[in-house]
Amino acid sequence: MTKSTKKKMVGPEAVIEAEEAMAQGMQRSAEAVQDVAKRSSEAYAEFLSTRMKQDMQFQRELVLCRDFATLYALQTSFMQAAVKDYAAQMQQQVAIGMAAMGGASAR
Repeated sequence: MTKSTKKKMVGPEAVIEAEEAMAQGMQRSAEAVQDVAKRSSEAYAEFLSTRMKQDMQFQRELVLCRDFATLYALQTSFMQAAVKDYAAQMQQQVAIGMAAMGGASAR
């Protein structure tokens, strides 16, 4: 067995060193949380902007609609696209969160 040459600290110095290490860890954690929140918010804002444009386009098309068959086709197409878009957005948010938990980048 080999003896450790590192001197064990006791007293106020040990407490100060532990507090400094803890503060550095908390700082890194806070930066990581802020980065994830930023990426998530940016992705969501982009999604909302796109969806709002599509929603407004759908409303314009509804105003011009003159028969039930066209209305049905418009509504079906709109709902299919919306469900697909929301599912893709959820997958993107999950990927951002999973990447953060794994320390990888989701960009």
